[in-house]
Amino acid sequence: MASLSAKGSSTSWTGQQINVIRIFNIMVDNADDLDTEWADLPEEVLCSQAIYARFAYFLLHTFKVEGGVNKGKPLDGGTPANYLAIAINAAAAKFKAVGSDATKRFFNCLDTNSTLEELRWLRGLKANMKREIMERMRDAGDPVGRSEGAHSLPPRPNAVR
Repeated sequence: MASLSAKGSSTSWTGQQINVIRIFNIMVDNADDLDTEWADLPEEVLCSQAIYARFAYFLLHTFKVEGGVNKGKPLDGGTPANYLAIAINAAAAKFKAVGSDATKRFFNCLDTNSTLEELRWLRGLKANMKREIMERMRDAGDPVGRSEGAHSLPPRPNAVR
């Protein structure tokens, strides 16, 4: 008999998780200090702020789109933050129920109703990612927003256009 899962099991969601873990493994393959892929990384690594801050940097500054019309370009829009969240959710599925107390505290970052430090950390990381993407778009001369509202950035001082 078919059933639904609380974790989400659609083909699309599963495909997104596989893709994000594949990209995470590209980061690991290019790292001198990580010697195993996502599936074999220990709890202390996959359940730490440091590895996701590093993944965020990799998504913004190293990884390039591999196909389609944006091939060779960096990720933009909300995609890097979404990939970050997918990676953390994949680690939560693996460790949240069986992990240490520190691990369980780390996953407080996924509780959107929380005011805990872990959620503030993740919100701050995502906000910094968005700011860097907007700055990159502005520096490239791409339109940053649809209007000159609160979400657009002013030109850089002394910017050459």
